[in-house]
Amino acid sequence: MVSVIWRFEDGLKKVTIFNLRVIFCTAAFLFAETGSVSPRSAFASSDPDVDAWFNRHGEAEWKEMESLWEEKRKEMTTPVENLVLPLEYWGDGRVKARLFAKKAQVLEFAAFVFAEEVRVELLTPDGRQDGLLRASDCLFVRKNKRGYCRGEVSVVKGGDRFSGKGMYFSLEDRFVKILSKCEIRTTRFSGTFGRLK
Repeated sequence: MVSVIWRFEDGLKKVTIFNLRVIFCTAAFLFAETGSVSPRSAFASSDPDVDAWFNRHGEAEWKEMESLWEEKRKEMTTPVENLVLPLEYWGDGRVKARLFAKKAQVLEFAAFVFAEEVRVELLTPDGRQDGLLRASDCLFVRKNKRGYCRGEVSVVKGGDRFSGKGMYFSLEDRFVKILSKCEIRTTRFSGTFGRLK
């Protein structure tokens, strides 16, 4: 039996979990954090489709972008203020994702954008806001529509809210990975998650 504080939209609730699988996964995650068990083996599945889904964005493909962050930040010597830049378009030419930044600079013949105090709006085909990403800083690669943020971040999409520090994201793959201090607020779980007290 394990007690966990779970954040629901209507406040904090104490949840007692009796499910051994959840206890095992929690223990495996904690051991993985200390380095005694790899996260990949701790959460490995016997189903190759499940493994492929969880492993579809490996760490190696993001490490290059992470290593470029400091270099590109130093290259931001003549930033523009209050930048608005379309990032992605729907098939009919309407804007699908739009970047707003308090300070930003387009680098290396428009290959990279380094920005501070960032807001990325995701839009529906009819122009309504469908999601919002905020970051204190961001390095964005225009070719593959991927970004890396080192500071504080948050994402709002539908009834889900994620926040934390550091993030990888891909507009094309609709993928977001918060790197540390992650907090998730969602309405996807009913109030009967575990046994509520």
